[in-house]
Amino acid sequence: SIMKQVDIGRRAKGCNLTALAQRGVSISQMRTFTEKLRSTCPWSKEQSPWWQDYSPQGSLPFEALTPQMIKAYAMHLTATKTCSYMELIADGPQVPQHFVEFAWTECWHDIASSIEWYIEANHLSDSAVFYVDVLCVDYHTTPDRDKRQEDAIDALYECSGILRVLSDDEDSMARGWPLFNMEQAARYGKSVYLGCKTGVMACSSAFPSGGWVFGWFDPEIARRFGAVDCKHAQCHQEQHMLRIQAFFKHGSIHDGTDDGCCRFNAPKSLWCAGPILLRAAATDDVDAIVSLCNVDGLRLNSLSLKGGLGETALHVAAGCSSLGALRALLDANMDPNIEDSIGERPLHSAALCGHA
Repeated sequence: SIMKQVDIGRRAKGCNLTALAQRGVSISQMRTFTEKLRSTCPWSKEQSPWWQDYSPQGSLPFEALTPQMIKAYAMHLTATKTCSYMELIADGPQVPQHFVEFAWTECWHDIASSIEWYIEANHLSDSAVFYVDVLCVDYHTTPDRDKRQEDAIDALYECSGILRVLSDDEDSMARGWPLFNMEQAARYGKSVYLGCKTGVMACSSAFPSGGWVFGWFDPEIARRFGAVDCKHAQCHQEQHMLRIQAFFKHGSIHDGTDDGCCRFNAPKSLWCAGPILLRAAATDDVDAIVSLCNVDGLRLNSLSLKGGLGETALHVAAGCSSLGALRALLDANMDPNIEDSIGERPLHSAALCGHA
């Protein structure tokens, strides 16, 4: 009776929306979907016939499900109404504020974890609305990939930022459409974030707390994504690949410089430098530090290179007694008195760890 009075547990009436830019899902709706999905796992052929095309020989745990399988599940839930999952569970338009981009070879578990890190880092309420294509697109009536992409750009235009979810799979990092949408977001002036299952990283503007990393961003993922060249973006269909290449090359200088690709690749290298530099300091990898110091535009004292607690590579090197890394950073004119989030300097790290 009390729940009815406060309107909790009420079943949504559903809606019918033609514009994809109105089909965002709230944080609470995403969490409900994920928990409902988790409760059906491990999937079996008898209990869950919608997924038998993906693993006919056995069952899969929740951690192994991919967006393609999530799409099949969403289509099963919406088969009677033939609509998107959002239209099934919402009462009306929900304009997205945050755009989530990922390759369809990622695991849904990692995508959901990355979104949770992003939510906490940006202090978002449960009513914040996200665009997640597998939940927002009506795959019953919009099978054409080009049409979905055009509609997704309209949704991206409404958002304030884009979260690109990454794993350690190099092939998924080089998928063309996610790179395309990241560049579109940058050109629109949207905030760009990178996420993995253990943390998120701000690329263009800091989190509300002032930090640039929340959680722990895998340095190997950062290294691999930093090395991705958008000139070699991959697509399943040749016409899509040609379209993406033409987009990146648009406005290139006529002297042979691939200016469009450089505009994307260069800042991407700087976005990924922080986690790489922190690991190099921890492992006393002098060669990696010297190589990073030669990257155009990299400023060792930049706030964007700090870790989740405001620690710099110099703090880490001092705390780990990585003397080679320490000397390399100081030789590159890194500030020896730079402070972390609580005002401690690299000398404090050395003393706390007992490294005279």
